[in-house]
Amino acid sequence: MRLTPEQAQQLLDEYGSIAELARRLNRNERSLRRWLKRHLPEAYAREPAQELTIGVISDTHLASRYASIEALNRFYDLCQQRNITTVLHCGDFLDGLNVYRGHLAELALPASLDAHITYAVENYPRREGIKTLVLAGNHDTSYIKTGGLNPLPIIAQQRDDIEHLGDLYATIKLAGVRIGLAHPEAGLTQAISYRAQKFVDAMPPQERPDILLTGHYHTTGYFVYQGVHIILCGTTQHQTPYLRRKGLRPAISACILTITTRGGKVERFMPEFITLEAE
Repeated sequence: MRLTPEQAQQLLDEYGSIAELARRLNRNERSLRRWLKRHLPEAYAREPAQELTIGVISDTHLASRYASIEALNRFYDLCQQRNITTVLHCGDFLDGLNVYRGHLAELALPASLDAHITYAVENYPRREGIKTLVLAGNHDTSYIKTGGLNPLPIIAQQRDDIEHLGDLYATIKLAGVRIGLAHPEAGLTQAISYRAQKFVDAMPPQERPDILLTGHYHTTGYFVYQGVHIILCGTTQHQTPYLRRKGLRPAISACILTITTRGGKVERFMPEFITLEAE
């Protein structure tokens, strides 16, 4: 149907929000917001602000002898104290198999997909009211090469508080904004923002998220590039022999994000990096 401003106002009064109006009309929400901004600016300006606080973690590398389940539990305890209900995990949930030369010597468990899945199901933190949405990283997908199976859907089937979002890149929508979770495979450069910038550059502008959470690099950082708020997410895996050979020292940390949005746009963005080193 061709929408007039009068009809749009009547439907907004009935449905209560632009997001619900878009859903009922089967319209693209962003396109509808642009139309409303032109033709019904007063209604567009009345769109209420939404505030969202989420936990962000990455590179837990369960089954590695260098993984810190203690640091992971400290973070989930904090999330529970802060009444956070959603934690986003940006990949390398498990440590994988034969990811690089000498990798098997770094495992704390037998080199077995079943053993690693069982350990994760039994030991990954579970807190009442908290759901973890997890992306598969390159260590997670290494099991496909060796055993033909992706462990994360299997873990999610056995844990109702864990959801598998996809492999290496996925987007979700929270509080009206698009959040991308990425686990690139290229190595870190001297300028820690460079790889994430190139990742954004490679995306068509219409596909770029409002927020990009990036795992893989075992470091932390925040910057805005091409209008995208970018977080480098840290790790709970201590320095491995492989990282030492590469001259890399990990940041044992996670992040709590508080985001205020209005009309599908980020109004305020407050990252809080949490150091998880043992005292």
